[in-house]
Amino acid sequence: MLKDANGNALGYVTETTADSVTVLTSKNYFVSLTWNGALTDWTCWYTGANGAGTMFYIAADTEKLLGFAISVNGQAYVAASVDASGCAVPNSSISGFQSYYSGNGTIRNATGTVPPGHIAYPLEPISFEYIGMPASISVPRELVFQ
Repeated sequence: MLKDANGNALGYVTETTADSVTVLTSKNYFVSLTWNGALTDWTCWYTGANGAGTMFYIAADTEKLLGFAISVNGQAYVAASVDASGCAVPNSSISGFQSYYSGNGTIRNATGTVPPGHIAYPLEPISFEYIGMPASISVPRELVFQ
């Protein structure tokens, strides 16, 4: 169990890298955090220019996104729709984008298509509490073995 400096349980560690740690939260979401306690920024795409329209994530059509949560510019997002097993439901009608967020705080206008063998997963914003994280996360400090 990974705990932050305030003693908040963040989740069970599933993976670590030099830049981040991924935990499985109490609400069964996989969440990637930087070592300073911020949710790791991800890339997402938009059906409209300037970040308008439907926001979505692109993944291989063979992936099963279970407990899928990402952060975009500090805001947490999950799949807009999940099936009975909790796997993200793709939207095959989304075939292209007009803009994207590259994970560095900037939305860029650029058109493109969802690559062959991939599919779009619409996203919706949620609170940190929804995914089982405290509203405010301090620096991860403690790894408790259970």
